[in-house]
Amino acid sequence: MKTKIIKLNNKVDTKKFERKIWIYKSIIYKRTKFILENNVKNINYSSVIEALNIKNRIKRINYIYDKACSEIDEYNKIKHIDCEFKNGKCMNQHNTKRINGCCRLCRLQSSHGCTSQNITCKLFFCDQLEKKYKTIKFNDIKILKCLSLTNRIIVKDNYFETKENFLRTLYLNSIIVFSIKVVINIIKNGVYLHKIRKNITKENGG
Repeated sequence: MKTKIIKLNNKVDTKKFERKIWIYKSIIYKRTKFILENNVKNINYSSVIEALNIKNRIKRINYIYDKACSEIDEYNKIKHIDCEFKNGKCMNQHNTKRINGCCRLCRLQSSHGCTSQNITCKLFFCDQLEKKYKTIKFNDIKILKCLSLTNRIIVKDNYFETKENFLRTLYLNSIIVFSIKVVINIIKNGVYLHKIRKNITKENGG
């Protein structure tokens, strides 16, 4: 296997590297191992290099997904980004009857939080959080550039989905399949919310 050294000495180098990622992950570099020499502070591309060195497409997608989720969680932890939950109510719900924050709209919610590790949901922040904190953005997560254009579109808008089904959608790499699944998930979630509201009405004697 050949080796290719990626030298990053300044921000111009990083921009050039990012523009070439789509080539580096292609079949042209199937038998090439990338080695990183990074001299740029505050920018870490080691996970991107690791992803490029995973030549199996499915394994690469799995790695990218897990690494991106970890980066989001780590960022939120370091920046102390907090929805300020008290008794199941987020900062927007403290003076209302609602509970479970934004997740109240999802069928995957539970009394212990989300039952799935959904990267799209992890990248969602309500307006109040956006005003209070500097939140992480899609483009801040460099490793996502290792995904295809189709899969990057999917990552931006795939709510109400389990991690397992999310990954299957990424494996298929199809906007058509994704669009169909979005409609199905919206219907499933709508049915779930209808049942919840129906049960609440019964409990209240309606």
